[in-house]
Amino acid sequence: MNFKRFTAGVLAAATVFAASASISDNGVSLFADKAITAEAATNYEEVVYGNLRYTLNPNKKVAELSGVNYQPLENLKIHNEVIWHGVTYKVKSIKNNAFKDNGYLKTVDLSCAEEIDTIPSGAFQGCKKLAKVSFPPKIKYILSSAFENTPLECAKVGSISNNDNTVTIPNTVTTIGMNAFKDCKKIKNLVFEATSSSSFSNLMVSTHAFMNNTGLRNVTFNRKDFKTARDIFEGSYTYDASTKKNTAFTCDGSAAPDYVRNIYKMLLSEWGLSFNKSASEDAQKKFFNDLQVKLSQYMKRGDYEIQSQEGCAATVISLKMGTCGGFARVFYEMCLQAGVPESNILFAGDNHCHAWNYVKAGDLWYNIDASNNIGLCGCDEFITKMNFDRGVEEHDPHNWIASVKNSISADDQNHVTKKFDAFFESGSEWEISYSGSRVW
Repeated sequence: MNFKRFTAGVLAAATVFAASASISDNGVSLFADKAITAEAATNYEEVVYGNLRYTLNPNKKVAELSGVNYQPLENLKIHNEVIWHGVTYKVKSIKNNAFKDNGYLKTVDLSCAEEIDTIPSGAFQGCKKLAKVSFPPKIKYILSSAFENTPLECAKVGSISNNDNTVTIPNTVTTIGMNAFKDCKKIKNLVFEATSSSSFSNLMVSTHAFMNNTGLRNVTFNRKDFKTARDIFEGSYTYDASTKKNTAFTCDGSAAPDYVRNIYKMLLSEWGLSFNKSASEDAQKKFFNDLQVKLSQYMKRGDYEIQSQEGCAATVISLKMGTCGGFARVFYEMCLQAGVPESNILFAGDNHCHAWNYVKAGDLWYNIDASNNIGLCGCDEFITKMNFDRGVEEHDPHNWIASVKNSISADDQNHVTKKFDAFFESGSEWEISYSGSRVW
């Protein structure tokens, strides 16, 4: 295979010279007698092969992919090495913005590039036809805007033949940068692959990483110890002007609780809120009221269509939008993260059209409405869609739905409905003891 030399450049060596004119008060020179010379200069060569440009480093025998030469290229496949004048160079990296705004690329296959561990900033940003990507086997970092504003449908380890509108983040990835997948409107399913048992590392996801992914319908969190900015999915829902309805994604996976709890901890820290079990009743009431106010300011009230997955706290906190059930579940989980005992917080509802919480301050139980009652009780379509009991009196505080075990789930069918007073007569539920009196 023949390479064509494209350009050549020399990195000049840096040398520090002795300065005999500079001396201290006692006549001793401030500089060493001998010059200090940097490492020998490296001759970098930029060469062209197969319509791709590579920058070669002869000292380290590595090559950096710097982009397409000039001809249209639809299917990019990067190999593990290139050979120049009989010398083998490992393809170690891709240059920032290497293929930015390339109007021809449709597929990218990096599955053979065993030395590449980073998709750099802007590498494929604005590639309007890029639909399929296969990541390198040792991928660790997907940096800022790497795939921003692309019609990406399939990004996986291995084959790029799948066309299921799924992007799988490999378990080797440790960093996803700001705007990395922003405006990727064709992604339907997003999967964070489970951590490998042979290796472990945290995944850090930066702000707006998946912003405005309006085609997104499901996110599966299987990756443990998920560290994330709280706005990575901002704007990732669809509004249909013709029907005046919204559609949002649902969340599942074994690590979904880790994802949402990470966000809860950040918010509680920013808001300066924590619960003191030893504090006075008034101080505890203040905590609950302050949390309700902060939460209602942070999250918007959404219509019922955007919350067809009403119970999914991960979706609600991701979009900062929900209806009463979503607000109440988020409030419940944030209370637990703030230090409220499980025996002092309940998820509540009338099994008809509204949800709220009961909280215990001192020895008394209070009704608290995290969403301020967003007024869906008169909507017949909503009541039918959620299969609520039309025979139950609206907003009757004697009836409630306990969801302690399923507070992060999207499943609303497994909630146990009991009378509030009957519940306390039993004294315990789910191996938790309850006590106290209702405030009338």
